[in-house]
Amino acid sequence: MVFEPPTLPREARPSRGRTTPPPQYAVATYDNKLIKLPIPRQMWGYDFSKRAIDIVASSVALVILTPVFLLVAALIKLTSSGPVFFPSQRVGEGGHIFTMMKFRSMRSDADPRLHKKMYMDFVAGRGGNGKVSEDSGKGARKPGWFHSDDPRVTTIGAFIRRTSIDELPQLFNVLRGEMSLVGPRPPIPYEVRHYEPDHLVRLAVCPGLTGIWQVYGRNKVEFEIMVYMDKWYIENRSLYLDLKLIALTVPVVILARAR
Repeated sequence: MVFEPPTLPREARPSRGRTTPPPQYAVATYDNKLIKLPIPRQMWGYDFSKRAIDIVASSVALVILTPVFLLVAALIKLTSSGPVFFPSQRVGEGGHIFTMMKFRSMRSDADPRLHKKMYMDFVAGRGGNGKVSEDSGKGARKPGWFHSDDPRVTTIGAFIRRTSIDELPQLFNVLRGEMSLVGPRPPIPYEVRHYEPDHLVRLAVCPGLTGIWQVYGRNKVEFEIMVYMDKWYIENRSLYLDLKLIALTVPVVILARAR
């Protein structure tokens, strides 16, 4: 099956009949199992330049955004009980587990089982977008793609989610080298356990704060198309593409919708 999501840029749309050389694979260990990951094409100076940009950009951004961090932290503490940050276990490059940081947007007593069920439906292609709706806890099966507030989300949490401010603490992950500014979004461990072999391509490179899915798909595309978009990025990544995706992320975040 060939996916041709209409929101993708022209150069990212697959061409029927196009032949590509077979990918090379490396063996990695994840969840006590050996997995095969495709080796991305190597480009002279790309990894070094990408890491240098990550360090400089994340350092500068953390300094500039310090007042935003303090304001959001104060609002979270004033409007709900619990910690300011929400640590989330994620799977990084080569199956490496790391702790991704976010501003807490849910009530501290929120039941994670509801989100897990909805996300598994997303990965399995049974509708939804990995988000919890008002009807999720009632057993309703709302088809297609929808945008509803998660009933567990706090008032300030809804705002920082809509504006992606809740993702800003991941700049610390970028500075530590666990993430990059651009790359596939880091999956949750229980998500990866349900991956088919073809889905593991998402673990071939360092995960990113933003990427092709966030710019051209966001919550509007199916899981299989998201994987295809990440695969296309991995096969075609370059500094030009990274800078382009960073620039396009700004209007996407401001308008709260994909291109």
